[in-house]
Amino acid sequence: LIDNEIVVIENVDRHVRESKHLDIAEQTRIGTEEVIPPLMASTLTTVMVFLPMIFITGIAGQIFKELAWVVVVTQLFSIVVAFTLLPMLIVKTHSRKKAAEGEEHHKLGFLWKIIDIIQWPLSFLHEIYKKFLPTFLNRKIRYFSIVFICFVIALFFMSTYDRIVMPKVDQGKFTVKVDLPVGTLISKTDEITRHLENYLETLPQIKHISAVAGSEKGTSSKDVIQQIGSHQARLIVSLKKKRDVSTAELIQRIQSDLEEPELHQKLSAARLNFIQQESAFKVGGEETAPVVVNIKGNNLKVLERITMEIKDILRGIPGVYGISDTIPENAPETKIIVNKDKAAFYRLSVTDLATASHISLKGTIASKYKEEGREIDIRVVLREEDRGRVGQLPFILMHSPLGINVPLDELVRFESGLGPSEIRRVAQERTFQVFAKIYERSLKEVTEDLQRGLDQMAIHKGYAATIAGESLEVQESFNSMRLALILSLILVYMVMAAQFESYFQPFIIMFTVPVAMIGVAIALGITGTAISVVVILGIILMAGIVVNNGILLIDFMNHMIQKGTAVRDAVVQAGTVRYRPILMTALTTVLGLLPLALGLGEGSKLQSPMAKAVMGGLLAGAFLTLLVIPAIFEATYKFRKPIRKEKTPDAVPQEG
Repeated sequence: LIDNEIVVIENVDRHVRESKHLDIAEQTRIGTEEVIPPLMASTLTTVMVFLPMIFITGIAGQIFKELAWVVVVTQLFSIVVAFTLLPMLIVKTHSRKKAAEGEEHHKLGFLWKIIDIIQWPLSFLHEIYKKFLPTFLNRKIRYFSIVFICFVIALFFMSTYDRIVMPKVDQGKFTVKVDLPVGTLISKTDEITRHLENYLETLPQIKHISAVAGSEKGTSSKDVIQQIGSHQARLIVSLKKKRDVSTAELIQRIQSDLEEPELHQKLSAARLNFIQQESAFKVGGEETAPVVVNIKGNNLKVLERITMEIKDILRGIPGVYGISDTIPENAPETKIIVNKDKAAFYRLSVTDLATASHISLKGTIASKYKEEGREIDIRVVLREEDRGRVGQLPFILMHSPLGINVPLDELVRFESGLGPSEIRRVAQERTFQVFAKIYERSLKEVTEDLQRGLDQMAIHKGYAATIAGESLEVQESFNSMRLALILSLILVYMVMAAQFESYFQPFIIMFTVPVAMIGVAIALGITGTAISVVVILGIILMAGIVVNNGILLIDFMNHMIQKGTAVRDAVVQAGTVRYRPILMTALTTVLGLLPLALGLGEGSKLQSPMAKAVMGGLLAGAFLTLLVIPAIFEATYKFRKPIRKEKTPDAVPQEG
């Protein structure tokens, strides 16, 4: 926000030091007018980068849409303040500052010493830069090669970084799913759940536990409890804010403790699945597991066999735990096979027989009783002794349209057995899913190991096993972000082309983006940050900010050349003069992002990767831009001269 003001004040200060024969008002006017074109262009580039973010959909849009609006509006107001209010304040305060300078310096002597100490390394770097810039210009090919090699190495390392959709945030919560054999009584489920609950209450890191054993899904959309049977339970565990371990580490400890003989014996009948909520935008369920494999096909037996093979592959991959699947447990069932010939003889349909069987066991809703705006179902059922057992179904009498009663046993055959309790479909295909979680390994490494295992499997024709989950979300999210990045770069180029009235000079400035990527790669590598949607947004923002340095340099070079300065002198002078505002704007932005990068405050960890990417890119871009842009400008000047639109004297001497 203060970049424009910094550039205006610095440029006015330079004119005050160099043009002492003019009064402060004239010096301020000249200094402000000189930087109006580049600052207008740099502000518009920043706006053009943030503007597409307003139209981004999905999670990224939910997080950063408000941020984009705030930046766009404040940037536009900032440029107005820099060109109107700020020059007036400079003029008004200059005379007072001069009169009180001696007294103020005396009173704040200690503060001035601190400022001198801070200023010394910056001045030292400035002296080194002034000496090194001519050397860089004289040996362009050598140093360009070094920068290009660094850029290639940076891209290589970034390709090896882990890729995730959103940064993992420790929510301090996890869920334990308890599954017992189908048909287990609710009392038994509750007993085992209490054993687990009693153990969890002994852990000092746990704040409170909520447990549900068996539930029914209501008809209202407000119901939040997922339907679970009498053989299932769910425990939602909340942890204390101040604890010595992360949620993932605590889950690993709990799983180790549950292997002890005493606890293992009490919980041996149950299958436990731990689900950690690592995203503020997803409910903690199995579907949020980072690794998901979809197995599709028709035959349930074949699907089950392939699913078990994939689970064996996952067990052999380091860092994978909490493997589960959606293979439905077989539930006891009684099948009624209708003899269609006999049923047709008595003029009875399959629907008639099924309805009669259902009513015999569960009754039917004959009407509704209304009282004070409420409706209560009136269910008509057989006597309890007549509907207590499936074995009584054969004796039900079916009334035929022929006017006779026929026992159900005459029309059907009863078979007892086991059948799937549910059949899941994805895109209208029968699908089994395998879920797995990751501990202390990257998603990219685990996905590569899993894919190698799937490639070695012999899968029948008509069946397929594909990796979904977070790796698929990463691919889809990155594809959508690519469009935003391309659109931002096109808009930035258009703004710069209009500013410089040139098609080629914006390309020179765009070289600041790949140069800044070196810093992004270093920052992410040092901090161990995975590439996510937030990091890509940071790169997009960094691209819009770092081009401002090139705009300041190119504008000053064009200005000096139009005044008749030789190309080499204009390039060197532009780097020397613009060194201070470029470095100041970069450092203020970096220091402003430091608390966010450190993850200080609630919710800051979600945006911390963005801050790290921007900080790394700006630091590398600020220093390397001061070398690369002048060198490219000088190297391409003689080739651009015939097609350039800026009016420069024909007798301008060229060097380099």
